[in-house]
Amino acid sequence: KADEETVDDQVKCEKWIRDDDDHSEELKATWWLSRLVGRTKEVTVDWPYPFAEGKLFVLTLSAGLEGYHVNVDGRHTTSFPYRTGFTLEDATGIFLNGDIDVHSIFAASLPTSHPSFAPQRLLEMSSRWQAPALPNETVELFIGILSAGNHFVERMAVRKSWM
Repeated sequence: KADEETVDDQVKCEKWIRDDDDHSEELKATWWLSRLVGRTKEVTVDWPYPFAEGKLFVLTLSAGLEGYHVNVDGRHTTSFPYRTGFTLEDATGIFLNGDIDVHSIFAASLPTSHPSFAPQRLLEMSSRWQAPALPNETVELFIGILSAGNHFVERMAVRKSWM
């Protein structure tokens, strides 16, 4: 089934070619022309493998509605469907393993609401969603966490937010 080979309409694994040598721009143009000219069928594009010893790369990990998506240097590389019964709230961290030096980690474009709440639309931020203004007097704040399961990471995140 084609549906089993994709996650959020992205293929599970892209095709790569070996790219050891430095091709000149002219050779690259000739290569593209020979691949594209005269083709009547759909053309598959094979990208050079993005990882090489000593070369820097940017890896982007994003969470979609059906699974995780990995992009390297702006190109989609692979997608992984969520495990059966998995919800996005179950994710508590990321683990990297292997011979890799992480220079920086940057989290951005985090959703303001969970995809299951508003899958294809953004919540309209109007005045009716705003909380009333705080009074001028002292405000006492109590934060309580009631959980039926073992949600240690979530409880610690809330606890650290006021420490």
